[in-house]
Amino acid sequence: MKNVKNARKQTYGQIRKTICSLLLALTVCINSLQPMPLLAAEDSFAANMQNPADVQLTDALSLDIWDGVTTQDICETDSLKITFNLLNYWPGGYQADITLENTGEQSIPNWYISFNCPDEITSLWNAEICQTNEETGRLTVKNAGWNQNIPDGGSVSFGFCSTDDFHAFPTGYQLIGENTSTSQEAYTVLYSLENDWADGFSANISITNNTKETIEDWTLTFDFARTIDKIWCAEITSITTDVAMDTDVAMDTEGSETAYIRYTIKNAGYNANIAPGQTILFGFTGNGGTPEANPANYSLSSYTPGSNSPAVPEVGTTDAEDDMEHGH
Repeated sequence: MKNVKNARKQTYGQIRKTICSLLLALTVCINSLQPMPLLAAEDSFAANMQNPADVQLTDALSLDIWDGVTTQDICETDSLKITFNLLNYWPGGYQADITLENTGEQSIPNWYISFNCPDEITSLWNAEICQTNEETGRLTVKNAGWNQNIPDGGSVSFGFCSTDDFHAFPTGYQLIGENTSTSQEAYTVLYSLENDWADGFSANISITNNTKETIEDWTLTFDFARTIDKIWCAEITSITTDVAMDTDVAMDTEGSETAYIRYTIKNAGYNANIAPGQTILFGFTGNGGTPEANPANYSLSSYTPGSNSPAVPEVGTTDAEDDMEHGH
């Protein structure tokens, strides 16, 4: 009887060992079928901070070939800082974002940024791809409209995914754009005097887009023989007095000559873009002149990508100056 019990114990032991071996083999097989885990940027970056010299904090001297560890690249001048973050990467793809930080003293209007990135971009958010050069690998990205201006001290970010392996950080960042005149046929400007009294007046000006393209980040210049002292739905960026005019000099309420004043009016931000067929309106109050005096010599301009030549130096080059000029 004792021998039978021992035989049973040995049999049960063998069964348990067999079951454990099978479970272990099954676990190994299941794990081998699991996809490779995504590597979070903060994990890789934190590990790499043990050797800060490997972190790219330079004047846009990005790695020619990715070292497989560094997940952040920073390029900067005195007025613009560009930070590329590699958030996730896997065989056959990656996710990243780019932050543009305005460290200067002037707003960056209607930003467009161009850089070398030969990878295929399958999705992009908080911005739009407006040009891709497959031969050179040059990519141009524009703002999404609601984030088109970067105030001094402010920043904007956009992200994207690629279906290519990550090989290297983008290079050759360039802000492109310029303030260009809009043809007179492209828009209609109407002045309307709302009220006029002994020592003041109120009026408004409307701008209509006659084209099939959006007029972006508009600025309107005109000459007026009356003084504007308060404005809404826009802002005055420049005033030039004693402007020489080809037309007759206006007369004020007392019958004496009044010189023209040249005003440059900029959008208020929320109404920066005029869609095809759209009309926007801004108003103002002022004094001087006569009810018969109307604004003259309208000139509308918009901030566009313009030519392929950058309006500012390439980030990180020796041509980068203390302050970047942005066409205004």
